[in-house]
Amino acid sequence: AAIPALPRSATPKSLKTDLEPTRMMQWLKRFQARCTYHDGSVAPIFTASEADWQHLMCSPAQRDLQQADQWVATTVLDCLDGASARVSNLLDSCPPDLFVSGRAILDRLVSSYYVKSGAELRAAEQAFAEHAPFRVGMSPEDVEFAARDAINRYRRLPAFNAHDPLALHKMLLVEKLPDAIATRRTRM
Repeated sequence: AAIPALPRSATPKSLKTDLEPTRMMQWLKRFQARCTYHDGSVAPIFTASEADWQHLMCSPAQRDLQQADQWVATTVLDCLDGASARVSNLLDSCPPDLFVSGRAILDRLVSSYYVKSGAELRAAEQAFAEHAPFRVGMSPEDVEFAARDAINRYRRLPAFNAHDPLALHKMLLVEKLPDAIATRRTRM
């Protein structure tokens, strides 16, 4: 059974993205939730391991999932802001056969999120080092937003170690607190 398209009125405004790296993972979570809410049969597209996904795609019994994958592909493409240079560059770098699989497009988007090497890496590391997310007197909501933004910027860098449970705490509490509260920072 074909999956009906998301209402056009919902796609352009609520799910439109320019793929700004600091907001991409947040967009991806919203996109996944919206697609899964719209039709639960798309869940494996987002959750299956690579080996399970390959097995599912090779199975003739999974024709509905293959159609769902194509539906996710068109929905992702509808959500990308064509006026964005980042989107345009990413789409230009993709082979045409990538555009028929939502899973493949999403994998490409996620891989583009991480900074890998070269000038982009040096620029991202310098921008992160110079980024001062916290100020004295911020509201709790602003602190929470700034912390999430700093975490997203940090996760993009190769220096981020997902297996170190204290890495984020160290980055936020030691490296990014303002100097105005340095005495408290040194006690941590």
